[in-house]
Amino acid sequence: MLCPVLVGRADELRALGGVFVDARSGSGSWITVGGEAGIGKTRLVTEAVRGAEADGALVLVGRCSAVDRATPYRPLAECLLAVTRSTEAPDAAHDVAAYVPAVARFVPHWRTADVAFTIESPAVVGESLLRILDWLSPKQTAVVVIEDLHWADPDTLMVCDYLVDHLGGTRVAVVATVRAEQLSPLHQAVVARSTMLALGPLTDDEVSAVAAACLGTAPTAETASRLARTADGLPLLVEELLDDNESGEGASRFAAVVDARVQALSVAGQRTAVAAALLGERFASTTLAAIVGQADIDEVVASGLLVRGGDEMRFRHALTADLILAAASEKVGLLAASVAGALEERGDARDLARAGDLFLRSGNTRHAAVLLERAALAAARQGAPAAALALLTRAIDVTPDPSTRLDLQLARLRHLVDHGEAEEALTAGPSLLDATAHHIGKEWSVRLLLARAAIDAGRPVEATSHLDAGSVLDGTRVETLVLRARVALDGGEGDRRGSAEHLAHQAAAAAATEGRPELGCEALAIVARCARSRSLPDAKDALRRALVLADEHQLVGWQLRLLNELGTIEMLQAADGTRLQRAFAAAMSVGALDVAAGVAVNIAACHVMRGELDEAIVAAERARAAAARLGLRPLVAAAVVMGALSEGFRGRRREMEQRLREAEVLAPDDADLRALAWGAGRGICALMREERADAIRSLRRADQASAPIRTLDTARGPLLVVLVADGSATIDDVNRARATATPGTGWSDLWVGFGEAAWAGVDANVDAAADFFADADLAGRRHPLFRALALRLVAEAALRDGWGEPIRWLTEAEAVFVSGGQARIASACRTLLKGAGAPTTRRRGLDRDVPAVLLREGVTAREAEVLGLVGERLGNREIAARLYLSPRTVEKHVASLLAKLAVPDRAALIEASQQQ
Repeated sequence: MLCPVLVGRADELRALGGVFVDARSGSGSWITVGGEAGIGKTRLVTEAVRGAEADGALVLVGRCSAVDRATPYRPLAECLLAVTRSTEAPDAAHDVAAYVPAVARFVPHWRTADVAFTIESPAVVGESLLRILDWLSPKQTAVVVIEDLHWADPDTLMVCDYLVDHLGGTRVAVVATVRAEQLSPLHQAVVARSTMLALGPLTDDEVSAVAAACLGTAPTAETASRLARTADGLPLLVEELLDDNESGEGASRFAAVVDARVQALSVAGQRTAVAAALLGERFASTTLAAIVGQADIDEVVASGLLVRGGDEMRFRHALTADLILAAASEKVGLLAASVAGALEERGDARDLARAGDLFLRSGNTRHAAVLLERAALAAARQGAPAAALALLTRAIDVTPDPSTRLDLQLARLRHLVDHGEAEEALTAGPSLLDATAHHIGKEWSVRLLLARAAIDAGRPVEATSHLDAGSVLDGTRVETLVLRARVALDGGEGDRRGSAEHLAHQAAAAAATEGRPELGCEALAIVARCARSRSLPDAKDALRRALVLADEHQLVGWQLRLLNELGTIEMLQAADGTRLQRAFAAAMSVGALDVAAGVAVNIAACHVMRGELDEAIVAAERARAAAARLGLRPLVAAAVVMGALSEGFRGRRREMEQRLREAEVLAPDDADLRALAWGAGRGICALMREERADAIRSLRRADQASAPIRTLDTARGPLLVVLVADGSATIDDVNRARATATPGTGWSDLWVGFGEAAWAGVDANVDAAADFFADADLAGRRHPLFRALALRLVAEAALRDGWGEPIRWLTEAEAVFVSGGQARIASACRTLLKGAGAPTTRRRGLDRDVPAVLLREGVTAREAEVLGLVGERLGNREIAARLYLSPRTVEKHVASLLAKLAVPDRAALIEASQQQ
């Protein structure tokens, strides 16, 4: 019998309803309903979501399986498939289209290319799922129900780990049901961060109420007493025991009920019940029909053990399948091979793991290991690394053949390295080296993998040890050269760029010979990184060669990374973000959200370099938020630094320091970011605040580390210009700035060029100073804020040493600073102008809104207003009335404008106004 009403769960029902109401208002959350088997978790959740559905919520239900804990994303796929069967994927132009590839693995009719399965980050999958749910239910709550989370496959669990922390601010409510006693530590880590709703047993009165609802009349006193004694307050047992008049106790009584029903079946029916139990609590009816006859299936359905629902069959409760298998242990071994064979014959990758487990149960361990390995490869192709790793580990545990076991262990090590599990790979390394001691080729493969893991873990010495130990085995392979180049680059000793570039060139040539395009791309990327500090054209050439290789072999991941690198070079050359924007669009188009987050950081950097500080802060915050949601701490740190620089360039030291401290916590070992923080951050901020001693200390602090690899040297160029202006520069300072400059980059050409101009001016070499200045000024046009800062410093030196046009430079610089709100340094420019006997303009806060071309001529905000009205052909009296001024005051402003703009009459003023 089934109880037609929910009994005894009013408080819990209200709690779930409250969660759905909160989600509807944008406060999504995760609630876990816990309790033992048969306590009524599913019934409670079903009743609650029925109410949410009546209020317009989108409800998605997915179930984890006791017998299939390896199929990647099983419950999530079930959720999405149910609601997208007749829904086309969002249009490519839609904002949410970027999130389709990551969830297309759940929705076969949304798949357009295999690239969907290259997205492996659980955070990417989780974030994409949230965005798609928002698209599917744009104004209402989306309720996701995950039944039996304690059986979740590892990849689903990792996505859940992301979801439980990121539902706030969404209209998504997740409800999971669990048996608390069956939670692993990983499951507990997810559940512990959710709201727990624990269900206890029904009271005796509630048990009687369930019986009355099932029977349609109040139970007899004898029946009520028996149910209270034997059902243990479990609604499932109350319903089952009402069909049975025998005495018994609790769950053991339920087992007896199930056994009695099985024994009442024919021999063929019993065989069918066991085969069904081996398939799990839910399965396709066609799968069972491939093993047994339809008449036998009908008999088991008639017994009440199985329920048919469309093309799917299920046991009414997962306990039923467990009890059938436990009671029929002799039949299980005989039937397991038949069921496994049917699953394997279906050829569905989702059935491989289950088939492997069943072959293992039948005693065929060798074939079980083969199928588990195939299932692992299928999971990896589907972008489910956790499932692949679990299946490989299981295959290793069950295989009886030592040679096969060694191959599987090597595959597992490669999987760990490829998916960023460097520490775990290094832990597994020693035992695997012992096992391969007499297999030269395999030992070398192990050492290469361990060397790569050691590099990824920041252990270059350990990586070198593995490479050296394996050199007697095979020292010429392309991967060896690539890894040695990476060690040289990350080692921080000697001419690391030169050594790394030489090795990478060799690796690129070897990759072409050996037909290893992935390694060829990696080698050329290293060449570009090394060449970038010496020659941007050389770096760009290496990247273009790599991109051709990636395009030819459809290496999507490398295509995206190389586009980002090419965009970075164009940003360094000309502060041009066009290619970066294309790289961002390309990454979003295939759902590579992690790559897109990295490009977004570079886009923020481009705004910083152009002095577009408002845009930089917005872009940096967007990049930070995207990287943070994906758990990409290094990128979060880089984005935070971009925001810090934007604050520092405005002279806002407190805000800058707050962000820099945050970045240092996120990436304490990132030497490049640390140098950037001291050089372009604290050093430039101090210059904007006219705190020269602090600026020199900060720039020298940035210069103490070895030259950055991933970023420009942002310290030595500005330091040279400051020291020349300060009168304390030496030829060594000039040479050091030249040595670390990156020719062709706007930043380096600007600072080093202005520094050399000012240095030539110290020696009264006016012609050389003019030449250096002209080149630097041309580069500086792409970086107006930094050009203005350099002009302020160079003008000070030029006034002292008697060369150039310092008055004009200070006037131009002052206009930039006024426009940007950098009041201190703008005031310093006016002080220098006044000291040089040049006319200055008394500035007010409103002046920053005046167009830069007028600011450079000393026009004030009030004068700009008057000019605008002159352009409308108004007379002085009309202008006075409009601005609430006296006609005499307007006359003075017009006279000032005529002088500042160097025009002869009012007609020329009108023309000048129309050109603004």
